[in-house]
Amino acid sequence: MSPIIGLTDSVRPAFPLLGKLRKGAAQGGRGPGRDLDHFRFTSDNPAIVRAFQEAYGSEPRAIPCVMPYADVEDNFTTWKEAWVAGGLQHRCDGQTCVIWLTDRGTYSREPVPCPGGCKQVGRLNLILPELVRAGFVGYVTVETHSVNDLLNLQASLEAAAQLAPNGDLRGIRWVLRRVPERISTPAQNGGRARRESWMLKLTPDVRWAQRQFELA
Repeated sequence: MSPIIGLTDSVRPAFPLLGKLRKGAAQGGRGPGRDLDHFRFTSDNPAIVRAFQEAYGSEPRAIPCVMPYADVEDNFTTWKEAWVAGGLQHRCDGQTCVIWLTDRGTYSREPVPCPGGCKQVGRLNLILPELVRAGFVGYVTVETHSVNDLLNLQASLEAAAQLAPNGDLRGIRWVLRRVPERISTPAQNGGRARRESWMLKLTPDVRWAQRQFELA
């Protein structure tokens, strides 16, 4: 079967989005909610929310999961983005925009220098086996703006890709956790202070890691 040029020829393999794992509390106004010590799951489908809570509870700190895609960059996307109430203004790698809003109100993918005003964001795609068992096939995503989270998640995925046959991350069982750590944060006096924050930690199944090290 041949693709339609300009339509189906550019479609990437993707599962439907079931919902989101959130780090913060619900926020009625603008800005992020307070940081939580657990995951908060949201979905447009109440049946998926019920299935999640039945499997993992209402305030889980650890979520068993697997990766939907083979490569690190497909499972974990990291960009710098600028958003306003009307939507995305631009997405870049810190130097060059890969998509940006033109004066005509349309998006362009012509590479242009980043105008600034953007913040880092990472989105990790996961498949939760218990949701699949409940009849919901798709992925969930967890979003983070924390530099520490970005570095930790990237390092874990890259390390597993080094050990996995052909670098394929599919089939590895993982656990995504909320873990308290003391990290450096901005202080009111303009300096830095160390405060406890609940970070994301992604670790592969210990038995899988042991087998890979033995093979290596």
